[in-house]
Amino acid sequence: MRQETFTILFLMRKGRPKKNGLASVYARVTTGSLRQEFYFHCEGKPELWNQHKERAMGTNKLAIQVNERLNDFRVKIIDIRSKLLAEAMRPMPRRSSSAT
Repeated sequence: MRQETFTILFLMRKGRPKKNGLASVYARVTTGSLRQEFYFHCEGKPELWNQHKERAMGTNKLAIQVNERLNDFRVKIIDIRSKLLAEAMRPMPRRSSSAT
């Protein structure tokens, strides 16, 4: 049986900062050839975002909070996928009616 690809990528929408100067962080979950983006109410300073590491850089309170939320989200998604695989179900992202 062939191993299906599974990735979680975090990205910041730096081009669309809010009035408070913070930008939204999204998670892109890809399984097989299907991809879904999630916004999980996480915002950070665009100048502190390192896309290569998919993390907020620095030791200030906001950067630490953002990184903790990213870690928690990653753990939850991996846990859900593991449960689905254990039940012999193929994990599929839910299709949304709006185009991204």
